[in-house]
Amino acid sequence: MDIPGRLTNHEEMLYTILPDGTEIPVPSRRHCGLPWSEHFWKVDKILVRKGAMYKGQLGDAEVRVCDAAAVAKVITKMLRDNPDLFSDNNPLDHK
Repeated sequence: MDIPGRLTNHEEMLYTILPDGTEIPVPSRRHCGLPWSEHFWKVDKILVRKGAMYKGQLGDAEVRVCDAAAVAKVITKMLRDNPDLFSDNNPLDHK
């Protein structure tokens, strides 16, 4: 899914390193523009309700454990419905 103005035009190569030392190249494009990830809190409750994310406590830290594939599925649908989902810091009014 491509939402104009959200990712840089150029790719940079990142690498996933497996436990055996194998490196897997992963082309990546960075976010640009607004601080989209600062508005990600808006979908916390939805992700928990759909079983894509679990919240817990580890010492003094609040932690979130995510099923990456499930998060991608939920967020992709939400972004198709509303490409400006993370453009502001306003709470979702219907979820």
